[in-house]
Amino acid sequence: MKNDFPIHRPAIYNPALWSREEVKTYFIARHTTLDRIVDDLRREKLDTKPQHRLILGQRGMGKSTLLRRIAIEVEDDSELNALWLPLTFPEEQYNVASLADFWLNCLDALSDFLEGSGDEKMAADIDTKVETLDRQNADGVLKALLQVAKRMNRRLLLLVDNVDLIFDRLKKEDWVLRETLQEHREIMLVGASARALEASYNYGAAFYDFFKIDELRGLSLAEMRGTILALARMRGAVDVIRKIEKDPVRLQVLHTLTGGNPRTTVLLYGVLLKGVVGNVRTDLEGLLDEVTPLYKARFEELPSLSQQVLDKLALYWDPMTARQLADALAMDVNLTSSQLARLVEIGVVEKVKAGRGKRTAFQVGERFFNIWYLMRASRRVRRKLVWLVEFLRMFYSTDERKHIARTCLDAKSADSREAEYQLALARTLPMESIGRALETSALEILLAHGVPVKLEDILDVSGEDKDLMPRAVRIRLLQEVRKKLQIVLPEAGVSFSVETFIEQNLGFPTPFESKRSLMESLLKSTRFSIETWNELNVNAEMGWDKLSRKYGIDIAVKLRAAHAHGDMNGIGDIEGGAAAAERYECPVLELLPKLIEAQRDTMSLEPAELLAENIIDLGANGSFYWQCLGDAIWGDLDQLNEAEEAYRKALELDPQEVGVWRRLVAILPLMENRKAEAEYALNKWMELNPQDPISWTSAAMYYHLFHEDEVEVERLLQKAMGIPDKTSGGLMYITNTLFTMHKIARAMKHCRELLEKCSDEFVVENFEAFLYMFECGLKAGAGSQLLALFDETEAGQRWRPIREALAAAVEGNAELLNGVAPEVRHPALEILRVIAPQLLLPVPNKDGRAEV
Repeated sequence: MKNDFPIHRPAIYNPALWSREEVKTYFIARHTTLDRIVDDLRREKLDTKPQHRLILGQRGMGKSTLLRRIAIEVEDDSELNALWLPLTFPEEQYNVASLADFWLNCLDALSDFLEGSGDEKMAADIDTKVETLDRQNADGVLKALLQVAKRMNRRLLLLVDNVDLIFDRLKKEDWVLRETLQEHREIMLVGASARALEASYNYGAAFYDFFKIDELRGLSLAEMRGTILALARMRGAVDVIRKIEKDPVRLQVLHTLTGGNPRTTVLLYGVLLKGVVGNVRTDLEGLLDEVTPLYKARFEELPSLSQQVLDKLALYWDPMTARQLADALAMDVNLTSSQLARLVEIGVVEKVKAGRGKRTAFQVGERFFNIWYLMRASRRVRRKLVWLVEFLRMFYSTDERKHIARTCLDAKSADSREAEYQLALARTLPMESIGRALETSALEILLAHGVPVKLEDILDVSGEDKDLMPRAVRIRLLQEVRKKLQIVLPEAGVSFSVETFIEQNLGFPTPFESKRSLMESLLKSTRFSIETWNELNVNAEMGWDKLSRKYGIDIAVKLRAAHAHGDMNGIGDIEGGAAAAERYECPVLELLPKLIEAQRDTMSLEPAELLAENIIDLGANGSFYWQCLGDAIWGDLDQLNEAEEAYRKALELDPQEVGVWRRLVAILPLMENRKAEAEYALNKWMELNPQDPISWTSAAMYYHLFHEDEVEVERLLQKAMGIPDKTSGGLMYITNTLFTMHKIARAMKHCRELLEKCSDEFVVENFEAFLYMFECGLKAGAGSQLLALFDETEAGQRWRPIREALAAAVEGNAELLNGVAPEVRHPALEILRVIAPQLLLPVPNKDGRAEV
């Protein structure tokens, strides 16, 4: 459920609005600095010159809060209150144009202090006095201020925020101000500034070596922990306290993000408070918008060259060496190094190790500042959101990001902003299937949203988004077909809906390229007759009926959705299946492509068995899973009964499954008293697949082995050989059978036809069976004829390693292979080990030559 409570926190940009108790409550981390300044105030004597102070720190480091806290500490401490009148001012005194204005502001602050302390009469007297003063006479205003202090027998503690603004406006009177502060011991100035004052460090300037410096750096990890826990206790946020106590890594991440900046810490505490619920992007954008004035001012305070260096460093995100930066900026490396040193000195940039060795690299110290800068500078969808990607990576654990991803998918939003968020989140889960699911969901939304867009406008098609392009192309083409069908199908007057047609025809789980021609035809033509549309859909329905029995209706529906929306590219798409399993909440979609892959690899029988069992345990009700389970276990003669049981269950679900009947033909003859059932299975196989020469040839082999009925054998062989347009697989099977039966002449005829017809792809996909054919030929004594056939056709050049292995086998001498090039010799040796293993020892010698 979405958590809608607001992010409670103090008014972080205006601590002057806090009450005294709020200042005390929220002042958590700077007690060491406070104690040092207060102790120094105690030691100040009336007859000594006061030590004026300057508090330096980046914006957000707590300077304003520290000044307020000093004032309250002085007011609450009886000893200090007897000595000092703590005067506070607005953060920016824009009304100061002269020294007289500054002293008038001091009188106004003094009046406010007295009124707040309950001395309204004295406050009124000051206000009356101010009305009579010459506002152009600085000495006269100062005299009035000192008279009040003398009358009250207390010294003036001027707590001036943004004192750099005052000094900038009083440049013409800075020496006068210095002399005044030195001469009048009644006044002590404690100023705060986000930047070092040139007048304080430039030799010869008015305030050179005048102030005692207190520098506010980022909070330590321990200080940040105390701050967050204190805020959480005030809020009653038990979950936050638990997270901090149990997950110290989270605190380290927060410290890295903020660079220890208290103001940013309070901001991000709000995100930590909300946890992984709600819209992280919206919350974060709100926070980044809030810090814009702070960060913009921080950046604009820098000199031009420093801005250039920081810009390049922030856009790069990862640490850079001075040399890398200099090259990227086309700037002298010494100049770059000096700018980096300055940025490090003021705490904007920090040094880190540059990989191995002792080289130093640099990065933006406060990572949240870097994220803010990236948000404003980047382009294209993925690149535009790199700030969000980096925040999500740093702030949330992998499990939390997966939880957010699941929430996004369940929401099924069609909003383009949500799609951008999904792409960013997916970038943080590159090895997770849910990350890929998010990418597909986001692409579908982006490509369907509003007016058509070019992929190049939203993605870096030749760079970091290159891996998305195949899916983007699939999704866009599917969407274009949908839009076209919404126009042409109603015009054709068909009885089915657009979505039904899409699901039946384009949701079929075959590779995208196999459907591409149909889609392109649909996009080009508007002349399909109603008969054509109906024929397409009827054929598709028949295919889906078969598929539903094979994989189970529920899984078939999910497969259809995954292919109709571009999640998967064929049923064997392992990555796409894993992502679709997440998107459609169907674990079988992840296991099924793996099972298909395991089925292809004869060396992976055990994984196939486990996968099939897992799918069945998940409740999938399809013949294919039982068939795969039977295939995985039937090689073990002790498990033939279990294999048969699996095949029988497959047939209960789909009695028309030819492959299962074929498998029963293979195992039943190996079992006692099962001849009749084997022959029934054989006849069923031939009945269901009458145009497949393999079924007839297998029947011929069965009668050859178990009945020695050569008349029936010949009839069945003639049936197989008489089938027109035989496939390469059918030709290979007929050839194998004929070699096994020692019918060499006919075997050679079909072998020639096979070698002239089959493709390289067929040989690769059926390599073991292809070699088995030559093994059968050698055993039948047809080795010389096979070798001659290779030399007469193109086969000798197309598959030369097979040809050389055959030659060695015919000669009965493996050393013949020593005379061919290594790139042929090595595969030829492996082939020879299959077709004539008796000619070789188990392993070739070290130089790859055969040992007899």
